[in-house]
Amino acid sequence: MYRLLFADDEHIVREGITTRVPWGENGFELARVCANGREVLEALQDDHVDVVLSDISMPLMDGLSVSREISRDHPEVLLLLLTGYDQFEYAQEALKYRVWELLLKPITADELQGVLERVRSELDRRRSEREEQDQLRAKLEESLPLLRARFLYRLVLGQLGAAEIRRRAADLQWQDRDGWYQAGIVHVPSEWDELQRLAITELATEITRDAGDLFVNREENLVLLLQGESREKLQQRATEIATEILRRSSRSAAAPVPVALGEPVPSTEKLSRSYRGARGAMDYIRLLGLPQVVTAGDISRRDALSVESFHERAKRLVDLLREHRGDEALAAVDSIFAELEHHYTEPGAAEAYLARIQFLLLDFMEEMQDRVDDELPENAEALLYAQRYGSLTEARIHFHGIVTQIVHYLEQRKHRAVASRMQRARQVIEERYAEPGFSLQDVCDEVFLSVSQFSVLFKEDTGRTFVEYLTGCRIERAQELLRTTDLRTYEVADRVGYADPRYFTYVFKKVTGMTSSEYRGRGA
Repeated sequence: MYRLLFADDEHIVREGITTRVPWGENGFELARVCANGREVLEALQDDHVDVVLSDISMPLMDGLSVSREISRDHPEVLLLLLTGYDQFEYAQEALKYRVWELLLKPITADELQGVLERVRSELDRRRSEREEQDQLRAKLEESLPLLRARFLYRLVLGQLGAAEIRRRAADLQWQDRDGWYQAGIVHVPSEWDELQRLAITELATEITRDAGDLFVNREENLVLLLQGESREKLQQRATEIATEILRRSSRSAAAPVPVALGEPVPSTEKLSRSYRGARGAMDYIRLLGLPQVVTAGDISRRDALSVESFHERAKRLVDLLREHRGDEALAAVDSIFAELEHHYTEPGAAEAYLARIQFLLLDFMEEMQDRVDDELPENAEALLYAQRYGSLTEARIHFHGIVTQIVHYLEQRKHRAVASRMQRARQVIEERYAEPGFSLQDVCDEVFLSVSQFSVLFKEDTGRTFVEYLTGCRIERAQELLRTTDLRTYEVADRVGYADPRYFTYVFKKVTGMTSSEYRGRGA
């Protein structure tokens, strides 16, 4: 139901309009009836009215003056003016005051009813339009944070011109303080659930509230857009904010979150440079794998890694493995990663460096396999072929594991090789013990070891020296001959490698505690 106010200075006209029009049935409620324009304006101050139907000629204030006042103070009210033929040209001036329609007097109740039907359609249209606008406005309010975040993301990417920035900043209620600007990134781990993400977002929003804005980028990390009146003050404030986010996240979030900061810039047009710097710093943080605050300035002050130095360290690692110096090889791994962490290295370059180490280690292992025709560990291929790492910390742990397994493999292979050579050495002794001139050097030549190397390994393997083992073999064979044959002592001595029977008798008694005759007699 719409509310209509009618004004006319003639009582008979007011009476006719009041009684002859079916108010209520036609969708209108007759809210007020006034005798002059001043009453109309007073009524509008006290009551809500949708339509004013007024005579153009009234005392105190005519309809034209009323139209002017209503157009200025109540633009939502729809105006209808009643005018005579002699007043029509004068009434046309009212059209500039947003009068909806001029009605010629006299007008019948039916004619007015037809006009009111058109008015109602217009009011329905306006109401529908207002409701639609209200809905759009509500949706805009609801979507404002998302639209502002999208605008700010395009801003830091450098996708907006100055004019568009000013226009959209006003529409999206973003305050540009016309000072210095600085972008930052708060890394949110991809494995976090929505509750953990909400917690870090609320924390970062609280800390940055007075200094700038916060939104999410395509990688679902938080982006800081900070503003300050000067480069120095903004840089200091940004570092304080980043440090506070790192410190408080270690207590309230699932894990401490690293923060990367770009450089301060003097205009919104240069924000993309600050954001690129923050992304580079974040890539470096991810590479290190440690939660910390890193700025683009920190990176610019680091020297690039020397390729020659890195290759020398990698070669040194392989040389240490080749020399079976396991502890030093593990220390070399730490040295390589300390070098990577100390210098600025882009993630792609770091992957290439790590792949280089893997290929060197794989070549070394295949070289070892070719030398001894031995099988590599079952998981060697998975360990050694190039792969992606989440960080240098993760890669360091992985390479420690690789080198540890290689050292273990080399030690096992060494033990197998030693056991094989010692087995061959025992076999040679057992085959040649009867040769009078058989010596330690003969055995060393057979197993390709120096006298000193063989002596140590043989003692570890048998628990006896070469001479003790050789003597044992000869005396055992002599005892067998004494028990099973009638050979004389000098003949037995000759059969077991002693050219001097007296020396044989001396050694036999020393080993067995009796002479050969006593041994034979006891056995008999």
